[in-house]
Amino acid sequence: MADSPAVIRHQPRPERLVTVTAAVIGLCILGDSFLYGLLPLEAKNLGIALPLVGILLSANRLVRLISNTWASAVFERLGPRTPFILAAALSLITTALYGMGWGFVVFLFARLGWGIAWSALRQGGYQAIWTGAESARGRLTGLMWGIIRLGSAASVLMGGYLRDRFGYRAAILCVTVVTVLAIPVALSIRWPREAEFRLRPLPANGRDTSLEGWRAVLARGVSW
Repeated sequence: MADSPAVIRHQPRPERLVTVTAAVIGLCILGDSFLYGLLPLEAKNLGIALPLVGILLSANRLVRLISNTWASAVFERLGPRTPFILAAALSLITTALYGMGWGFVVFLFARLGWGIAWSALRQGGYQAIWTGAESARGRLTGLMWGIIRLGSAASVLMGGYLRDRFGYRAAILCVTVVTVLAIPVALSIRWPREAEFRLRPLPANGRDTSLEGWRAVLARGVSW
């Protein structure tokens, strides 16, 4: 079900929309950034064999080979509000699972879930950027990624400090609590109509022409 007109009635400035959207993504990425520095140190305590750490840290990237396409299709059909909020909620769940100590399989599902959430969060970020004038989109992209990476840097720095001072579980609990803030911020966003991209109807022949671009790329690759 698409977003209602009441939700998208207000037209926030592109800079404000990008800033708030990036703040949500920056909060959601805290758990992922936390892991890159600390999972190798804590793998044994979490019941994870050290050779499996690389698999866990890359699983979210592998699933995005599929989920990036899913995310764009969902945003096209539903509009940005609902998928973006659900992605923020999924990122919170995955961050909480990092501290449960339930072993490799649960951790793997959490990492896959984060990859799916990241596909949707990033799609929402780009759709916020597209609401700006074409001449401003480079600046808006820099603004978005600057805020997101600020979240990553804060997580690595403070997460490491909290782990050394209070232990891994206390540190991931703090990260999870901060990530909770992403939910009300995501709920507060009022997406303008310019951020919506509706699914195009199929042509008369019933073929989805959106696949033509992929076919062209693959054909070019084969010719190389």
